[in-house]
Amino acid sequence: MIAERGASVRLDGVHKTFPNGFEALRGVDLGVEPGEWLVLVGPSGCGKTTTLRIIAGLEMADRGSIAIGGNEMGAVPPWRRGVAMAFQRPALAPTSTVRQNLALGTPENAGDVVAVAEVLGLTAELDRLPHQLSGGQQQRVNLGRALARRAPVCLLDEPLGHLDAPLRDELRRELLAWHQRGPGTVISVTHDPREAWALGQRVAVMEQGRVLQVGPPADVYRQPCSRFVAAFFAEGPMNFFEVQLRNAGDSLQWFASHWPDPIPVSSLHVSQAEASQTEVTLGLRAEDVRVGPPGRHTIKATLIERTPRGCWVTGDMNGRTITGWSEVPVTSGTPVGIAMDWTKAYMFDRVTGATLHAPLG
Repeated sequence: MIAERGASVRLDGVHKTFPNGFEALRGVDLGVEPGEWLVLVGPSGCGKTTTLRIIAGLEMADRGSIAIGGNEMGAVPPWRRGVAMAFQRPALAPTSTVRQNLALGTPENAGDVVAVAEVLGLTAELDRLPHQLSGGQQQRVNLGRALARRAPVCLLDEPLGHLDAPLRDELRRELLAWHQRGPGTVISVTHDPREAWALGQRVAVMEQGRVLQVGPPADVYRQPCSRFVAAFFAEGPMNFFEVQLRNAGDSLQWFASHWPDPIPVSSLHVSQAEASQTEVTLGLRAEDVRVGPPGRHTIKATLIERTPRGCWVTGDMNGRTITGWSEVPVTSGTPVGIAMDWTKAYMFDRVTGATLHAPLG
């Protein structure tokens, strides 16, 4: 098991500024339930790793409080916090074997080391030294050492970041099965929304030292709190349109620069209060822009990003870059038609970026 018993983790108003003046955390509030797997996700430099290090006691917060299992951790040293951590870069004992590295700090139970080695595919390497391992194997030992400790809280900093794709997918499934067998609390870090979606029971989206939104991945995806969250926590790009509200006959319509047609307000199913916004930003996910044969709205495909299920197609129209989704192959340089499903559009405040409207479903 990851732990014999998980512990809650709570951060209230945590601030951290480094000596060079960089403000890493700006009032982080975060609660993690016992036995939960929470993923911190966001771009590089947003404060994810600093948050983990403060929970572990490896960095001290300038202000705010940290509690583990309901106990304040302000004066508690790292080794008394009941926390295990796998760092982004492996820090292995160079003269110790894989078996010995996995056993560092673990309870006296050789079975845990063997079990972790089996999960991570390290059974054949147990008697080898770190310099005899590949980079991916060293990262797995680094991860396994944290798991084998069976600590109430396990902190994983980019646990799959240095692994090749097949092993990353296999290990992700093994980690999920591992966590489901035990009640340990896991907080992991990633910059990849797809990994956050796959691993986290909940995700916390961070930007510039702040937690913007916390919730189950599906909720964050469908009901993002802001333009940033909508664009970042997504499978593909989001297309943005700066629009102005105008009367067109007996109906209200939005007009966007570099887009030929008015957008009926009624297509978004917005409330009267939402419809009264005169200048907003509309966002339409690329998967809601369907690519097909050339038609009324045509772009020249300039970038093709292929996946096993289809491809993301990016092109220009009237000076605007638009990305859509095609389930059939597309060749770069060819004209293709695009169909916008405006019923799936989001509406954001043009100044603050806050979400004003999210589509149903």
